[in-house]
Amino acid sequence: MNRKRTGWLLSWIIAAVLVFAPAAFGAVQGQLYGFHPYITIQGEYSDNVALTEEHPTSDFITTVYPGLKYNTEGGGYTFELDYQMGLNFYASNSENNYISHQGSLNTYYSFNPRWTIRLTDSLIRSREGIESYTLTTWTGGQSQISSSSFENLYLRHIFEPALDYKFGQENLAALRYRNMIYRIVEGEGQDSTENLINPHLAYWFNIRNGVTLDYAFSTADFSKDPDWVGSDAAGSYFYRFNPRTKVFGTYAFSKRDLEAPGIDYSVHSLNVGMEHAFSSTLNLKAALGWFRQEIETGPAFEGPVYNLSMTQRSQRTNYALTLYGGFRESYFTSERLGFSRFNQAEANVLYKLRERLSVGLTGTLGRDEFHNPARTDLSWGLTGILSYQPLKWLTVSLEASTLTRDSDLSGFSYDRNRILLKVMAVY
Repeated sequence: MNRKRTGWLLSWIIAAVLVFAPAAFGAVQGQLYGFHPYITIQGEYSDNVALTEEHPTSDFITTVYPGLKYNTEGGGYTFELDYQMGLNFYASNSENNYISHQGSLNTYYSFNPRWTIRLTDSLIRSREGIESYTLTTWTGGQSQISSSSFENLYLRHIFEPALDYKFGQENLAALRYRNMIYRIVEGEGQDSTENLINPHLAYWFNIRNGVTLDYAFSTADFSKDPDWVGSDAAGSYFYRFNPRTKVFGTYAFSKRDLEAPGIDYSVHSLNVGMEHAFSSTLNLKAALGWFRQEIETGPAFEGPVYNLSMTQRSQRTNYALTLYGGFRESYFTSERLGFSRFNQAEANVLYKLRERLSVGLTGTLGRDEFHNPARTDLSWGLTGILSYQPLKWLTVSLEASTLTRDSDLSGFSYDRNRILLKVMAVY
């Protein structure tokens, strides 16, 4: 045990040398034509690395992340590239050592004020216990899917090109394609591939009245479970009382046609809501509705759809409080949990103590109900972070978190406590 701790300490000493030597050089050289090489050293302690219900295994994990950022922009174009490789070393279970990758590309080019082509691309190879990905909608909202990977080594690649045609100040016709590939490199789970094409139209009749129309056609291929073909359509109407207040109503319909022995289903969803900006820094959104999933064989699955969120941004304090619920689909993960009814509460607070010193706290509470198989999960977590930037090119952060999932289905509950110490140098 002492030998393992000595090795873990030695790796941190080596990591410190790797950080401060190039960082000091970078402070002299400065930025060069938009290139920003950086390196991050992370030390992690987890008391349940595999997220198991019984006999959890703890470990110290040291990761060295060399990376490169490149940013440039000009008249009508932008290009943002960020890539980092991770060298992950486990103190007690060296057989789990692996190389991770994480990269993102965001770029667009405007041929003229009307036509714009966009491309986003992301890649992640990881053994992180909680895997997640975020999909951005045309309206700017985000749908985040999280699932337990149970220490699987997985690869996810999301490729999204889009073409926009702007024919008014707020009028837009667009077409987007998405290809998402998910593969299990080591461990048990299910490979999957999604292909989706999504036309979108936003049209404002005048300053007060506007509509959006969306349609998506998708195919889903799985290595074990039945494949499916999906169709999604949605229409929204917006009315502005003034620049700070608007109301809206949305109807959405989804259909999934599964190969045998899968069971087809469709979903109807209707909600109404409002958005109001009390000031330039304080915003409120409230929506309420109902969804109903109709299954080809079996009882319907239904429940409320709601979203109540408030965000405040100030010079020193940012916070967001969100209550939301309804339904979601989680097919493209190792667990492949499928369709679920959920209720979620989140609170995020970030406070800047000084110009380069900040603290943050995030709390979550959720309930998910699945029906294939029947299963209900309760989950809650709390994360605190302290971040300090002693130099312009150097950031140090300390994070502590606790996470619990209590499932009524045996083998899916777990508790995890984790501490992260991270040092990042950029030049």
